[in-house]
Amino acid sequence: MNKMVIVWILNLVLFNIKLYTESTEFYRLPYEQPIVRVNSYTSQINSKNCTFQITYPILESTGSELSETIKAKINKYLKKVFFEARSFNNDVACNSKFRKADLAYYMEVDFFITYNKGNYLSLIYNATGYPAGAKEPSITKRGITFNLKDGYTILFDDLFSKKTGYKMNIETIIIDSLLQKEFITVESNFDKYRKKSYDYALFDTDLGIILESKNEKEIFLKIPYSSILKILNNELFLN
Repeated sequence: MNKMVIVWILNLVLFNIKLYTESTEFYRLPYEQPIVRVNSYTSQINSKNCTFQITYPILESTGSELSETIKAKINKYLKKVFFEARSFNNDVACNSKFRKADLAYYMEVDFFITYNKGNYLSLIYNATGYPAGAKEPSITKRGITFNLKDGYTILFDDLFSKKTGYKMNIETIIIDSLLQKEFITVESNFDKYRKKSYDYALFDTDLGIILESKNEKEIFLKIPYSSILKILNNELFLN
């Protein structure tokens, strides 16, 4: 084991002792009721040698709290994102010069809501492609979170206070979780999991982070809010 790994592990242990001993209380996001209802619509598209079945979310307001303008803005964004599935995870590429000998390709796109309370809506988008003859499907997951006050998506960096040095804290928590769940070992290349931003979704008591979702391999972590309270953006979640 090289010196860099040893130093990292020591930092990991010291950080966790400080973090988890100071933040042991259970924490749930402080919202109770949704202000939006989410329905779905399914569309099937046949394009040359490809078939897409796309189920995408449609927002319907439950009262006057969500303006029609914001609702329309979010619905337009979601439909665009879901239909863009046709352009990725597809080795067949939906041959524009389709011949009968070309392999068929089938993709299903759907979603599930992870959080829908107060001014926040969070979901995970799932695209599963089935190339003819392949042993395993190709899978892509993506988290999308909206602030219903303005209709904009909330970026991963927006979740945290910029004054806390949160990037190193989050990296440490993620790598610690991966080690504990045995997704990686101390000999693994940790740099693979140090990213400028992470794909995520909100849950009641946890922050869900999607690290890998290609083919049959999936790494999805749930980090309790109670362990990251000191670095969360108070303006978003603690008021």
